[in-house]
Amino acid sequence: MARFGNTKVWVPGELLETPFLLGMSLFILFDALTPFLGNSSGASGLNPVNCAELVRTPLFLIVSLVAGRARILFRSPSFLASVCIAASAGVALILLARFVSHSLVASLVIVIGSVGVGAFWCFALLKFSELFTGVSLGCTVATFVFCHFLGSAVASVVVFAQARVLAVVLLAAIPLVLLVWGRRFRGKLCAAADSLPDAESGRLRIPVRPYALMLVTLFVAAIVRSHIPVDLEPATYLGAFLCAAVLTIVMEAKRRSVHPRMLYYLTLFLLMVGLLLFTGSGDVALVAAGGSVNAGYLCFSVLIMALLCNVCRRYAINSYWMFGLLGFIERISYDAGSAAGGLLSLQPDAVRYTVAFACAIVVAVAFVTLLTERDYRTSWGTMKDESQANPVAAYYQTLGDCCSAVSEQYGLTRREEEVLLLLAQRKTLPDIERELYVSNSTARTHCKNIYKKLGVHKREELLVMMGHPSVGERAD
Repeated sequence: MARFGNTKVWVPGELLETPFLLGMSLFILFDALTPFLGNSSGASGLNPVNCAELVRTPLFLIVSLVAGRARILFRSPSFLASVCIAASAGVALILLARFVSHSLVASLVIVIGSVGVGAFWCFALLKFSELFTGVSLGCTVATFVFCHFLGSAVASVVVFAQARVLAVVLLAAIPLVLLVWGRRFRGKLCAAADSLPDAESGRLRIPVRPYALMLVTLFVAAIVRSHIPVDLEPATYLGAFLCAAVLTIVMEAKRRSVHPRMLYYLTLFLLMVGLLLFTGSGDVALVAAGGSVNAGYLCFSVLIMALLCNVCRRYAINSYWMFGLLGFIERISYDAGSAAGGLLSLQPDAVRYTVAFACAIVVAVAFVTLLTERDYRTSWGTMKDESQANPVAAYYQTLGDCCSAVSEQYGLTRREEEVLLLLAQRKTLPDIERELYVSNSTARTHCKNIYKKLGVHKREELLVMMGHPSVGERAD
């Protein structure tokens, strides 16, 4: 069990050896405080937050299309410094626009500042997602949950205190802090990048189902949030904070990582509650609906990020390709939902009730049909059959399914199946300890039980059994 200060945290110890955990929390805080820039339009009339979103939406798509080259570029220390400095300068320019009387000049200043903020948001999310691909599914979930708890806790205090000056200072300082800290864990980021191949369009296909879930969830959330008055919107942040706090308590009480299945059911429940409250009348009902939807989206974002990180880790997929597409689709679906919510606000209440009921049905059907228990251990449809021409690539791409089949055939437990996967990936005993967060004796016991059930005596025999091509050739 690793420690962060006096708090026990169920995440891999190697992440706590760097400022990574707090760095991820700062990025979440940066995202939560970004709406404070919305009142800095000045004479231009432009909303800086909307401008930053317009910048980062195509950036996600561009990074996904050039994933291999983006990985090399994002490893550059000078590029890291440029993006972080541009973000801090962007916040300063957006604030400066309030004091510019000429509307055209103010608009230009806001656009330039928004480019820096949007680029930093895109860059930071992709870099942190890349590092998450190096740890196990359960540890990814636990880390995301705890970071959301830290980030949303500070954001809730700032929002409810209406400390606008503090929010702006934090927005300008966070990129510079992450720049200093990024130099300390740059080696680990580079190691994570080295372990992933270029995203080759000839052997990858878009994972339709997780992206479809993202579309449905964010579209519904945007419809609900678009009806909340601007002055009451900060109160909805409390939903995300309370959800993150409860999940952190549960994670600590159970002495293990939160299973994705819990987030799946919790997301569905919170979205349904939010849609039910959405049909009520009065500001209290709308605020409660917004808080429930925010909490549901937090659970869903943790779930989808963890599952896609797991896919990248298991099947050696470039995370920039996967998460670049995810970020692009996320912005498109949220903007579409906001537009639909704006049109819906002009309709009678009867129409709103009908739409809420229809959304509830769509959400229920989507979560039942698009996500199954088996998806936690598969490539989620990202691999094309043509990739089988490369025997080593084929081995790693089908390894998750193979381990699931072997586990079912030989009666392995779920934990033993996770150990089997790591053994088949040529992971050492210390690697297994860190990734599954178990002691040395527990890892040895699991390995011994696996060898006994499979009837093998050493790693080479296990790799032959799993079909590793290089080992099989030597055995022949």
